[in-house]
Amino acid sequence: MNPLRSRWALNGPWRLKDEPDLTNSSSPYIVPDFDDSDWREVPPATHLQPWLYPDNPYWGAKVRAVNDSAWWYRTRFACPDETYGQRVRLVFEAVDYYAEVWCNGQYLGEHEGNFAPFSFDLTGLAQPENVLVVKVTAPWDPIRRRGLTYVDQVYRGMVKGLYAHNDGLIPPDVNPIGIWRPVWLEAHADVSIERIPFRVIEDEYDHSAQITLRIHVHNRRSDSVSGVLHIRLAGETFGGVRADDNYLIEVPPGKHTIEQQVRIPDPHWWWPWDMGRPDLYRLRCTIYDDDGRKLDVDEQVMGIRQVRLLRSRETMHYQVNKVPIFVRGTVYMGGLYLSQLTSEQIEADLDRVQQCGLNLIRLHVHVAPPELYAACDRRGILIWQDFELNWVHDPTPEFEERAVRLLHEMIELLENHASVITWCCHNEPTALPFQDRNLTQHPDRRLYREATDADPSRPVFLCSGKQEEDWRHSGDAHAYIGGGHGGHYLDVYGEQRRLVTEFGCEAPPDPITLDELPLLARRLAHVREHIPELQRYQAALIKYQVEWYRLTRFKPCGGYIQFMLVDLCPQVGCGVLDAKRRPRSALQALQSASQPVHVMLEYTAAGPVAVWVVNDLIRPLLHCLVEWQVLDQQGSIVTRGSAQEDIPAQRAHRVTLLTWQVDQKASYTVLLRLSHRDQILDENRYDDLFHLPPRPRNYPWRFDPLLGMRCYGGPHARSSLRVFNTWYGTLATWLFPVYEWAERMLKEGRSHAKLDAWLRRLFG
Repeated sequence: MNPLRSRWALNGPWRLKDEPDLTNSSSPYIVPDFDDSDWREVPPATHLQPWLYPDNPYWGAKVRAVNDSAWWYRTRFACPDETYGQRVRLVFEAVDYYAEVWCNGQYLGEHEGNFAPFSFDLTGLAQPENVLVVKVTAPWDPIRRRGLTYVDQVYRGMVKGLYAHNDGLIPPDVNPIGIWRPVWLEAHADVSIERIPFRVIEDEYDHSAQITLRIHVHNRRSDSVSGVLHIRLAGETFGGVRADDNYLIEVPPGKHTIEQQVRIPDPHWWWPWDMGRPDLYRLRCTIYDDDGRKLDVDEQVMGIRQVRLLRSRETMHYQVNKVPIFVRGTVYMGGLYLSQLTSEQIEADLDRVQQCGLNLIRLHVHVAPPELYAACDRRGILIWQDFELNWVHDPTPEFEERAVRLLHEMIELLENHASVITWCCHNEPTALPFQDRNLTQHPDRRLYREATDADPSRPVFLCSGKQEEDWRHSGDAHAYIGGGHGGHYLDVYGEQRRLVTEFGCEAPPDPITLDELPLLARRLAHVREHIPELQRYQAALIKYQVEWYRLTRFKPCGGYIQFMLVDLCPQVGCGVLDAKRRPRSALQALQSASQPVHVMLEYTAAGPVAVWVVNDLIRPLLHCLVEWQVLDQQGSIVTRGSAQEDIPAQRAHRVTLLTWQVDQKASYTVLLRLSHRDQILDENRYDDLFHLPPRPRNYPWRFDPLLGMRCYGGPHARSSLRVFNTWYGTLATWLFPVYEWAERMLKEGRSHAKLDAWLRRLFG
């Protein structure tokens, strides 16, 4: 925020026209007096698909065709009188994806990306009346005919996570495009403060906070400017001024960095909400010339904290301000078209995060709108920040250079947010066999080096998922046990994971959400009557696996991140909320299992094991009462008991072993309660304990390629492995079971000699 600069929003009217030639940049559209009266008028700051097709911006040839064109924007704007004698620049908050810009017929430049602000100097070019022209493209990647799955049917050519995942998350016809954040005209002095990154360390002797400010200043004059830098640091969420000092400076022409130290004797550290107060400061830096005139001001709200990730072969966990923290998280992607994600919706979603007891969100393969980061800073919600790479991207050096440039733009945009505690360079670059060139060649290892050099204050992950053995650079796990990786959700029992950054499974949306899109309702008609049981399975999986990871707290597990809070669009999805924010059954399961203090039952399919209390708070809970009760299907008490316990801080504490003679045909209900001085801290309930819901039929392997989601069979189902939808793939699906049977027979020595020879000839 800059109170000294003047800003005017360019709210149009913006006019819009599509042009089939994506490569033409010498169009008559750039001529200032071109007649655009027959062009469509488009609202400012919106993605095009939901504006063009509001009833269904997700599927179909019309939606896909949006990206087959270049989209030309034109608007007219006046330069206010206040710009006289000032520098004038044009600021785009974000354009998705490639942008070329002209003003009054003159080419200003281009930008690649979908999240970062960029600007152009209009000084000397701006007139009282001006014409701005912007060409925007976001082209499709060429299809790879040799792709084995829907994931690798393209090498993703854009540094962009939110488009066409083709595997249950983003519909295959969606590739957001447009000027989706505001455009501004800005006036400022010849000397401007561009940005102020900072680093914080704690003095080991007196525990003061030492803040190093790096003030990036641009002097556009031809001579040096001498003057005074005034730094004021005051409490934003508390009272008091912590710094109020002047420093003599001299700024030569060009771009320079002024480094200044600020010491805070008794710092208010920023804490996650479940560990303390997320206190914030307000920093104000002002540059005066020798005559005492203000040249520029930069003002920002900031939190000071330290973060560290302890990595080893055995365990992996975070520390905030040198205190261990167990991550209770969820993946958050607030919407498919982020221009539709309002500040009010962000706040409501973060309310849900905290109601669920979660202390972290993972921003999966995208940079979110700036309002989200400010809200997490205020609330004390941690952020794991992914870069915009997902699965298989272009493995060339040319793509690497583009990715490095955008990585630096992300870090510069977000590095001052206390809530952001981790950078992750790429999600699942080794998701598929023989498709690991992003990791082994370009760009991932370069991205890791660049990120660690640019920001040594935060942990960096080379990639997320499927690199558990490389614990020095990655080491986290994506564990879709009972979900996308097959098996049953109880198979997680006994697993020893250092840090689980994705787990969960899909379920259909609320029937009302289903009916709001006729295409979705038709293609999932076979699912409708099974929605309750499919949602129950998702809820059971989340509750059991969250509780298992909490039982193994720091032995070795450092936390979990459930996939995900809310669906991106109406879909069979992993969200505990569907895209319309209607809750699935899993919302209550996640909320129950993720509270900072939680009482729970350890059990397997064979029977009960123990009663536990986990306390993630940084203080112990003394003189607590833990009660348990087991009822049969008639409501009769099978066993009950209680114990007075002191629950240590930041510990999973076993209260008692719990066993009874289990009748596998019987139905049991287990009731647990934790209280302290007659106040209930937590309650838990397990119904029909050992009659566990089976993994859904045809899940996860049956897939609807038009919708881009798993579909539990039905008339439109294909294999989620694209190669199996060919004639040779169909033959392979028949031969694989025969091969497995033959291999088993040969190993056991039970095959006839002639059959033995035939099988060896057939299968080698």
